[in-house]
Amino acid sequence: KSIKLLRSPGEFGAIAPQFFPYVSILPGFSALQVEANKLPPERQLDAQRKIRLWYWASVFLNRYSGSVETTTARDYLDVKSWFDDDAAEPALINEFRNSYRSIEFRRETRRGTSIYNGVFNLLVLNGAKDWVSGLIPLPDDLDDHHIVPKDWGKRNNLSGEIDTILNRTPLSANTNRNVIKNRHPNEYLPELIAASGEETVREIFESHFISASAFDILMRDPFTVDDFKAFLDVRQHTIQDAI
Repeated sequence: KSIKLLRSPGEFGAIAPQFFPYVSILPGFSALQVEANKLPPERQLDAQRKIRLWYWASVFLNRYSGSVETTTARDYLDVKSWFDDDAAEPALINEFRNSYRSIEFRRETRRGTSIYNGVFNLLVLNGAKDWVSGLIPLPDDLDDHHIVPKDWGKRNNLSGEIDTILNRTPLSANTNRNVIKNRHPNEYLPELIAASGEETVREIFESHFISASAFDILMRDPFTVDDFKAFLDVRQHTIQDAI
Protein backbone atom coordinates (compact mmCIF):
# COMPACT_ATOMS: atom_id res chain seq x y z
CA LYS A 1 0.00 0.00 0.00
CA SER A 2 2.83 2.39 0.78
CA ILE A 3 4.46 1.77 -2.59
CA LYS A 4 1.15 2.49 -4.31
CA LEU A 5 0.78 5.68 -2.28
CA LEU A 6 4.28 6.89 -3.14
CA ARG A 7 3.73 6.09 -6.82
CA SER A 8 0.47 8.00 -7.00
CA PRO A 9 0.83 11.07 -9.28
CA GLY A 10 -1.54 12.94 -7.00
CA GLU A 11 0.14 12.08 -3.68
CA PHE A 12 3.95 11.74 -3.81
CA GLY A 13 4.71 11.55 -7.54
CA ALA A 14 7.28 8.72 -7.56
CA ILE A 15 5.42 7.20 -10.49
CA ALA A 16 8.03 4.60 -11.49
CA PRO A 17 10.80 2.76 -9.61
CA GLN A 18 13.55 4.87 -11.21
CA PHE A 19 11.94 8.01 -9.79
CA PHE A 20 11.83 6.87 -6.13
CA PRO A 21 14.02 9.24 -4.09
CA TYR A 22 14.91 6.33 -1.78
CA VAL A 23 13.89 2.71 -1.53
CA SER A 24 15.39 2.78 1.98
CA ILE A 25 12.70 5.15 3.28
CA LEU A 26 9.95 2.57 2.65
CA PRO A 27 10.12 0.73 6.01
CA GLY A 28 9.82 3.93 8.04
CA PHE A 29 7.16 5.37 5.76
CA SER A 30 5.15 2.15 5.92
CA ALA A 31 5.41 1.91 9.70
CA LEU A 32 4.22 5.49 10.08
CA GLN A 33 1.28 4.82 7.76
CA VAL A 34 0.28 1.92 10.01
CA GLU A 35 0.43 4.16 13.08
CA ALA A 36 -1.52 6.96 11.36
CA ASN A 37 -4.25 4.53 10.34
CA LYS A 38 -4.65 3.41 13.98
CA LEU A 39 -5.55 6.94 15.06
CA PRO A 40 -9.15 8.12 15.45
CA PRO A 41 -10.53 9.42 12.13
CA GLU A 42 -10.47 13.04 13.26
CA ARG A 43 -6.70 12.86 13.87
CA GLN A 44 -5.62 11.10 10.68
CA LEU A 45 -5.51 14.20 8.48
CA ASP A 46 -3.02 15.91 10.79
CA ALA A 47 -0.94 12.74 11.03
CA GLN A 48 -0.71 12.49 7.24
CA ARG A 49 0.33 16.16 7.08
CA LYS A 50 3.17 15.40 9.48
CA ILE A 51 4.22 12.32 7.53
CA ARG A 52 4.41 14.44 4.37
CA LEU A 53 6.55 17.04 6.08
CA TRP A 54 8.88 14.34 7.41
CA TYR A 55 9.03 12.63 4.01
CA TRP A 56 9.89 15.72 1.95
CA ALA A 57 12.34 16.97 4.57
CA SER A 58 14.07 13.58 4.41
CA VAL A 59 14.19 13.70 0.60
CA PHE A 60 15.70 17.17 0.33
CA LEU A 61 18.08 16.69 3.27
CA ASN A 62 19.46 13.44 1.76
CA ARG A 63 18.55 11.81 5.05
CA TYR A 64 18.27 8.24 3.78
CA SER A 65 21.24 8.14 1.42
CA GLY A 66 23.59 6.30 3.79
CA SER A 67 23.18 3.77 6.59
CA VAL A 68 19.52 4.00 7.55
CA GLU A 69 18.69 1.52 10.32
CA THR A 70 19.29 3.97 13.18
CA THR A 71 17.74 6.86 11.23
CA THR A 72 14.61 4.84 10.48
CA ALA A 73 14.13 3.81 14.11
CA ARG A 74 14.69 7.34 15.41
CA ASP A 75 12.40 8.94 12.82
CA TYR A 76 9.65 6.40 13.48
CA LEU A 77 9.68 7.16 17.20
CA ASP A 78 10.01 10.93 16.72
CA VAL A 79 7.20 11.27 14.17
CA LYS A 80 4.97 8.93 16.14
CA SER A 81 5.46 11.15 19.20
CA TRP A 82 4.74 14.18 17.03
CA PHE A 83 1.35 12.68 16.15
CA ASP A 84 0.41 13.08 19.82
CA ASP A 85 2.13 16.38 20.59
CA ASP A 86 2.55 19.29 18.17
CA ALA A 87 5.35 20.63 20.35
CA ALA A 88 7.37 17.43 19.73
CA GLU A 89 8.20 18.41 16.13
CA PRO A 90 11.37 16.53 15.05
CA ALA A 91 14.47 18.70 14.63
CA LEU A 92 14.84 17.77 10.98
CA ILE A 93 11.64 19.65 10.10
CA ASN A 94 13.09 22.96 11.25
CA GLU A 95 16.41 22.09 9.62
CA PHE A 96 14.55 21.59 6.35
CA ARG A 97 12.64 24.88 6.67
CA ASN A 98 15.90 26.75 7.23
CA SER A 99 17.92 25.08 4.48
CA TYR A 100 15.80 24.17 1.46
CA ARG A 101 16.26 27.57 -0.21
CA SER A 102 20.02 27.08 -0.13
CA ILE A 103 19.92 23.79 -2.09
CA GLU A 104 21.93 24.17 -5.29
CA PHE A 105 19.66 22.32 -7.69
CA ARG A 106 21.97 23.06 -10.63
CA ARG A 107 24.50 20.69 -9.05
CA GLU A 108 22.00 17.82 -9.16
CA THR A 109 23.05 16.26 -12.45
CA ARG A 110 22.88 12.55 -11.68
CA ARG A 111 19.63 10.67 -12.15
CA GLY A 112 18.47 8.66 -9.16
CA THR A 113 19.72 10.89 -6.34
CA SER A 114 17.16 11.85 -3.74
CA ILE A 115 17.10 15.56 -4.62
CA TYR A 116 17.08 14.95 -8.38
CA ASN A 117 14.20 12.50 -8.06
CA GLY A 118 12.47 14.67 -5.48
CA VAL A 119 12.29 17.57 -7.94
CA PHE A 120 11.09 15.19 -10.65
CA ASN A 121 8.35 13.98 -8.29
CA LEU A 122 7.31 17.59 -7.65
CA LEU A 123 6.95 18.09 -11.42
CA VAL A 124 4.64 15.09 -11.55
CA LEU A 125 2.65 16.41 -8.57
CA ASN A 126 2.35 19.77 -10.32
CA GLY A 127 0.62 18.05 -13.24
CA ALA A 128 3.37 18.64 -15.80
CA LYS A 129 1.62 18.30 -19.17
CA ASP A 130 3.07 17.03 -22.42
CA TRP A 131 4.06 19.95 -24.62
CA VAL A 132 2.44 18.53 -27.75
CA SER A 133 -0.69 16.69 -26.57
CA GLY A 134 -1.38 18.75 -23.45
CA LEU A 135 -2.02 15.50 -21.56
CA ILE A 136 -0.18 14.33 -18.46
CA PRO A 137 2.17 11.53 -19.65
CA LEU A 138 1.48 8.03 -18.37
CA PRO A 139 4.14 6.41 -16.18
CA ASP A 140 5.06 3.86 -18.85
CA ASP A 141 5.34 6.56 -21.54
CA LEU A 142 7.60 9.02 -19.82
CA ASP A 143 11.00 10.43 -20.79
CA ASP A 144 13.34 12.52 -18.65
CA HIS A 145 13.79 15.33 -21.19
CA HIS A 146 16.57 17.92 -21.56
CA ILE A 147 14.84 21.30 -22.02
CA VAL A 148 17.91 22.88 -23.61
CA PRO A 149 19.37 20.05 -25.72
CA LYS A 150 22.33 18.03 -24.49
CA ASP A 151 24.09 18.51 -27.85
CA TRP A 152 23.87 22.29 -27.42
CA GLY A 153 25.47 21.89 -24.01
CA LYS A 154 28.34 19.85 -25.43
CA ARG A 155 28.96 22.43 -28.15
CA ASN A 156 29.15 25.10 -25.48
CA ASN A 157 31.34 23.15 -23.05
CA LEU A 158 28.50 22.58 -20.58
CA SER A 159 28.72 18.79 -20.60
CA GLY A 160 28.07 18.59 -16.84
CA GLU A 161 25.74 21.48 -16.17
CA ILE A 162 23.48 20.65 -19.12
CA ASP A 163 22.32 17.54 -17.21
CA THR A 164 21.11 19.44 -14.13
CA ILE A 165 17.59 18.71 -12.89
CA LEU A 166 16.90 22.41 -13.57
CA ASN A 167 17.21 21.55 -17.27
CA ARG A 168 15.09 18.39 -17.08
CA THR A 169 11.39 17.70 -17.16
CA PRO A 170 8.95 14.82 -17.86
CA LEU A 171 7.54 14.52 -21.39
CA SER A 172 5.96 11.71 -23.35
CA ALA A 173 8.44 9.53 -25.21
CA ASN A 174 6.86 10.44 -28.56
CA THR A 175 7.18 14.19 -27.99
CA ASN A 176 10.74 13.88 -26.73
CA ARG A 177 12.06 11.55 -29.40
CA ASN A 178 9.98 12.28 -32.49
CA VAL A 179 8.87 15.91 -32.24
CA ILE A 180 11.42 17.88 -30.23
CA LYS A 181 14.42 15.62 -30.77
CA ASN A 182 17.62 17.67 -30.40
CA ARG A 183 16.04 20.99 -31.33
CA HIS A 184 16.38 24.08 -29.19
CA PRO A 185 13.25 25.60 -27.61
CA ASN A 186 13.62 28.74 -29.73
CA GLU A 187 13.06 26.49 -32.77
CA TYR A 188 9.97 24.54 -31.71
CA LEU A 189 8.25 26.99 -29.35
CA PRO A 190 7.17 29.26 -32.23
CA GLU A 191 5.67 26.19 -33.91
CA LEU A 192 3.73 25.25 -30.78
CA ILE A 193 2.53 28.83 -30.37
CA ALA A 194 1.41 29.02 -33.99
CA ALA A 195 -0.55 25.78 -33.61
CA SER A 196 -2.12 26.26 -30.16
CA GLY A 197 -1.77 29.91 -29.17
CA GLU A 198 0.78 31.54 -26.89
CA GLU A 199 -1.43 31.61 -23.79
CA THR A 200 -2.05 27.85 -24.00
CA VAL A 201 1.61 27.03 -24.53
CA ARG A 202 2.73 29.25 -21.69
CA GLU A 203 0.17 27.65 -19.38
CA ILE A 204 1.48 24.18 -20.24
CA PHE A 205 5.07 25.27 -19.59
CA GLU A 206 4.08 26.73 -16.22
CA SER A 207 3.01 23.22 -15.20
CA HIS A 208 6.73 22.38 -15.57
CA PHE A 209 7.83 25.20 -13.22
CA ILE A 210 8.84 27.23 -16.27
CA SER A 211 7.61 30.72 -15.42
CA ALA A 212 6.81 33.50 -17.86
CA SER A 213 10.30 34.97 -17.46
CA ALA A 214 11.96 31.56 -17.91
CA PHE A 215 9.81 30.98 -21.01
CA ASP A 216 10.94 34.31 -22.46
CA ILE A 217 14.57 33.34 -21.92
CA LEU A 218 14.08 30.07 -23.81
CA MET A 219 12.65 32.03 -26.74
CA ARG A 220 15.77 34.18 -27.15
CA ASP A 221 17.54 33.86 -30.49
CA PRO A 222 20.46 33.72 -30.39
CA PHE A 223 20.53 31.77 -27.15
CA THR A 224 23.83 32.08 -25.28
CA VAL A 225 25.51 30.38 -22.34
CA ASP A 226 24.56 33.39 -20.23
CA ASP A 227 20.93 32.88 -21.28
CA PHE A 228 21.14 29.24 -20.22
CA LYS A 229 22.48 30.20 -16.80
CA ALA A 230 19.76 32.83 -16.44
CA PHE A 231 17.14 30.19 -17.25
CA LEU A 232 18.56 27.90 -14.55
CA ASP A 233 18.50 30.71 -11.99
CA VAL A 234 14.86 31.57 -12.69
CA ARG A 235 13.73 27.95 -12.62
CA GLN A 236 15.66 27.38 -9.36
CA HIS A 237 13.61 30.11 -7.67
CA THR A 238 10.34 28.77 -9.09
CA ILE A 239 11.05 25.27 -7.76
CA GLN A 240 12.09 26.66 -4.37
CA ASP A 241 8.77 28.51 -4.17
CA ALA A 242 6.93 25.28 -5.02
CA ILE A 243 8.68 23.41 -2.21
